[in-house]
Amino acid sequence: MKSLLSAKNESINLVVGAGFSGAVIAERIANALDEKVVIIDKNNYIGGLASDYMTRSGIRVNKFGHHVFHTDKKFIWDYVNSFSNFCPVSQKTFAVIDGIKVSIPVNISTLHILFPESLAKKMEYKLLNLFSYNSEVSVDELRKFNDTDLQFLADYISDKLVFPYSAKLWQDFMPEIERKQFPYAFIRISNDSRLYTTKYQGIPKKGYIDLMENMLKNHNIELCLNTDYNYMISKNFKRIFFTGSIDDCFNYKFGMLQYKSVKMQFENIENPAQERRLLVKYPQDFDFSAEHNFVTNDAGISAKEYWTDYIYGENERAFPVLNKQNCELYNKYFDYAKSFNKIYFFGRQGNFNTCSMADAVEQALNLFDNLYGNSSSNYMVDSVVDNCR
Repeated sequence: MKSLLSAKNESINLVVGAGFSGAVIAERIANALDEKVVIIDKNNYIGGLASDYMTRSGIRVNKFGHHVFHTDKKFIWDYVNSFSNFCPVSQKTFAVIDGIKVSIPVNISTLHILFPESLAKKMEYKLLNLFSYNSEVSVDELRKFNDTDLQFLADYISDKLVFPYSAKLWQDFMPEIERKQFPYAFIRISNDSRLYTTKYQGIPKKGYIDLMENMLKNHNIELCLNTDYNYMISKNFKRIFFTGSIDDCFNYKFGMLQYKSVKMQFENIENPAQERRLLVKYPQDFDFSAEHNFVTNDAGISAKEYWTDYIYGENERAFPVLNKQNCELYNKYFDYAKSFNKIYFFGRQGNFNTCSMADAVEQALNLFDNLYGNSSSNYMVDSVVDNCR
């Protein structure tokens, strides 16, 4: 088949990054507008951090840890389900605190495992009297009450779970990181032990790569892997949709934004029947941060997850470091980008934020809706989930 790049580039859209954000915008432009799209990725695979693969023993494994698609919004759920059948999943996550495995986020049931029954009952009574059932209350909110038990509970969650876990993730950046990036800093006022309480939760039956391949099945779309954006700079595209890191787009003109990365170590499981779909985090263990298990009836793989610094060319960008310095640098790039017509930054890296897969899909759909309403606009996308501005 003749490459789209051999045609006049002025009639072709370029999408940089073949993760969820890039796949959605490419699909919409190709199918809804019947326009040509070239989608590139520097990696030799699509899917970004959601990328997965099948082992010889028939186990589907995520390259970068277990991912459950979750949302409360029906239109997002309907959209992704139009490209793949989903298996319903209620993900449960555990943490080992003082040698005891408990479900997280912390909930009412957790109290009865960690504390003496008399203390657990007393705290449960106070929480249910102060807060609505099934609400989620931050440790900072608990500290506002002049109550020694609630103060103790807030300190316990912070000292045993939040701060050790966050310190492993952010390391030297810990004092500078905004508190909203500290995970599990709340208690759920119910016995609901699921990681997510959203209405729709699931995993594509054939995996995330299969889902995105179905998104990109259109004669208007050409996928180019192992392709760097610098290769495309000299070409004059109709529009450019950039889901990579915004500093990369401008060749690090003002400096490099900082990210954390993730490293996975895989090994076979000897007794897979006992390890089905477990995700265990180790906030107080400094060797590794989490253990993911991928299991079929007769085989299993365990993946230990380590957090590390992002190093250009060696690993993948996973979490933006949202401190003052990086937010100011991102804003500098964002303001500079406004002088360029018809280039759009969105997604986790393009907006330098943290977002779920559902958030990424929603951002791309919102961007398409804005452009479709006024296709001649030079609209620069403000972040849907904007942590820096």
